[in-house]
Amino acid sequence: MQKIPGHLMNFNTQGLEYAPQLNIQYAENNPFAASTLGWAELGLSYATTVAGTQDNNWAVGITGRYLMGYHAMSLRSDKLVYEVDDDRNIHLARVNLEAMGSLPFDDATNQTGAAENYLKGSGFSFDLGVTFSENSTMALEVINLRPIPRAQAADYRYRLGFSVLDIGGLRMKENIRSFEFSEMSLTWPNAHWEDYDNLNQLLDTLESNLVSGEIIHRDGEPYWVGLPTAASLQFDYNLGSGFFAYAFWVQDLPLMRHRVARPSQLGIVPRYETRWFAFAMPVTFHDYRKPRLGFSMRLAFLTIGTEQPGGMLGVNELDGMDFYFSITWGKENCSRKNPYKSVNQAPCY
Repeated sequence: MQKIPGHLMNFNTQGLEYAPQLNIQYAENNPFAASTLGWAELGLSYATTVAGTQDNNWAVGITGRYLMGYHAMSLRSDKLVYEVDDDRNIHLARVNLEAMGSLPFDDATNQTGAAENYLKGSGFSFDLGVTFSENSTMALEVINLRPIPRAQAADYRYRLGFSVLDIGGLRMKENIRSFEFSEMSLTWPNAHWEDYDNLNQLLDTLESNLVSGEIIHRDGEPYWVGLPTAASLQFDYNLGSGFFAYAFWVQDLPLMRHRVARPSQLGIVPRYETRWFAFAMPVTFHDYRKPRLGFSMRLAFLTIGTEQPGGMLGVNELDGMDFYFSITWGKENCSRKNPYKSVNQAPCY
């Protein structure tokens, strides 16, 4: 959701009988939107060093993905003027709004669609990135308890990276409902969401009470929904003795009119890291203003963590929390001799 007005959220959570907001005309002239998108993806990545010396190097990388869409829904309002009275009548004085969806159920019966129509669309996406590193041979000694190959050690003093993430989108083309409210004005008497079994009944009620403007239907027309595209800047500094300071900035990029948005963020992540153990404590500012404190821990090749445990503990306003884990196991250095020692074999991760 992007820039949803507080009074709409209050009516949604408190109900249309929320007394402090009754008999007040609200006018929202700035756009706001809400979207949801579900998909699977298959991708390939390639990265390589393009220039460098003994002291520094430049690397670039690209990831391409094929996307398979399960569902999508997008709503965007460009103009909304309304009022709710004491009898729960909604007076829509002016509405300019677009809504479209490709959802996995029938609009008339609310039953889940057939299995052969499970995928509603497809698309593509790319990630692009570049990294500059200033090398430091002494980093091989300070980060690890014993020297290991350059490919697996933090053999840099600092790294600076820039990337653009999730460039692309999905073209939804199955089970599509789409409509536009154009300069619409009406009174919706005694509005109760629970009175409607499906979307068709709701649209029929709105059209029957229409005073001016129109409701334009575009059912069946394919449409594009953008991924959460963002620009990202990262900086990682090797403090020595296994300690690092990492900072990042992520800025949402609105490349498509209908899209799912990535929250912009600033973050600082201090961490301690050796070959067998790592611990990090990310401090982030969600949407530049909501602080979060998370943690992650790695034992050998297993990493577990969370970005916002505060939602579960009730220490912030965000209602949710997240949890992640990863297993990393590489074999590109198995059985190679350590280039910094004449003995010992390199580990496999």
